[in-house]
Amino acid sequence: MSISPAFVSARKHLASLPPNAENNCMDGRTSIGGLVVFVAAASIFSACAGSLETTRVAEQSVKTATPNELQSASPPVKKVQQALPRGATIEEIERRELPIFLSLNGVIRSLPSKESDVSTRIIGKVVRVAVHLGDKVSTGQLLAVLDSKEISELEAEMIEAKSQVRIARARREREKQIMDEQVHRPKALIDAQEHYDEKKAQDEFTESEFQRQEGLRKEKISSGRAYLEAKTEHLQAHAAFEQAKLELQREQSLYKNKALLSKDFEIADAEADHAAQHLDTLKQRLLFLGMDQKSIDNVLSSGKISGEHNIFAPVSGVISHEDVAVGEVVESDHSMFKILDLSEVDVKGEVPESEIALIKLGDKVTVTVPSYPDEEFVATIDYLSDHVNPETHTLAIQARLNNKNGKLKTNMSAEIDLDGPKRIILACPKAALIHDKGNVLVFVVENRHFLLKPIITGLTAKDYVEVKAGLNEKDKVVVGSHLSLSELQAKAR
Repeated sequence: MSISPAFVSARKHLASLPPNAENNCMDGRTSIGGLVVFVAAASIFSACAGSLETTRVAEQSVKTATPNELQSASPPVKKVQQALPRGATIEEIERRELPIFLSLNGVIRSLPSKESDVSTRIIGKVVRVAVHLGDKVSTGQLLAVLDSKEISELEAEMIEAKSQVRIARARREREKQIMDEQVHRPKALIDAQEHYDEKKAQDEFTESEFQRQEGLRKEKISSGRAYLEAKTEHLQAHAAFEQAKLELQREQSLYKNKALLSKDFEIADAEADHAAQHLDTLKQRLLFLGMDQKSIDNVLSSGKISGEHNIFAPVSGVISHEDVAVGEVVESDHSMFKILDLSEVDVKGEVPESEIALIKLGDKVTVTVPSYPDEEFVATIDYLSDHVNPETHTLAIQARLNNKNGKLKTNMSAEIDLDGPKRIILACPKAALIHDKGNVLVFVVENRHFLLKPIITGLTAKDYVEVKAGLNEKDKVVVGSHLSLSELQAKAR
């Protein structure tokens, strides 16, 4: 690595200073701007920036720098003597056994199942728009109303079909009554047969008595009165017999035609079913086109054509897209609204190939976003890709987040932290790190001074990072808030 000539000049200048120059500076007897300059210019940082690792690097891929290499690559910026800023503390660098974090860059995405595109299958004129961009809607809420000629024609046909159903059902009922009467015909036939047999026997008996009285009358044994009575009874019995005979013949004829009557009922029944099926088909067509059941029932009960087609929200969410206006004629499949439900979201990221063994489905991860830096969101990994990206050698993952409060928005950048196994590392508090132009710096306490030094970081734990180079065990660093460290850093410029 090349060293800036300015740095070489600064080193020579420092070597030429008297041994007590540092103390003189502290007492104010040597004027070098109140500070002992250990770095010639900011250009030195730029020369050595390539040697610093500013993001988490896999342990296998980090080349540990020697102290000499680190000093020559990234010399200290400045050495400051002053009081410890308010809110800052001193912490010693030591080895710790910590669960290692795998920190990934991610992005918030909506769930495909929670995005709904609202369109229509018909051509119609918009007569009302009930919601607008940004409105929250619930499932089944009215969004817009269209006036459609196609809906009007189907409604008219449906009303006519209902009338045909009533007619067909009345005919079926009539044929059923006739057929039901024929079910009792065998009993009527039996009764007619018995009545016929009875009257036949009476006819034969009276005929025999009449013939006997007639013979007695010829022999002048019987009186004329007995003859006339026998004749009258026979004529009456014979008339009753003939009537019974006709009734029997009628019942026999009706019983023979029973199959024909049954066929008539079956035809009427089929016609009634066909009419009902046609009506149901028209209802299904209207439902398919988007008409709701309540509107269909209203048309059938009132017998009046409305021609209106109501557009309802298929899901709950927020109107994220609106492309409709009153008076506009919309075509079929025209996207009128888009509804986005962000009650649940996904965070998507890429895991390095070397770290795939650290994750599995169902693992809990911690997600943070720049908009809410002090808030952590817990997510559950619900997707691991089956393929490693051949260019980046990373595996796509996805974790589900509860977002009932609506804080997370689509396309937000996010950081995904996954818990890994415990390892013993040389640990530096995260609160001690200063990120400046791609470099990672810390203030080290040396002889009542604060020395701003660059370091190389490695693995990441919850509150600590691994130090690969730049610090040693027992070194003491300044730990504080961003404000307190910035205040200290400003004194070193």
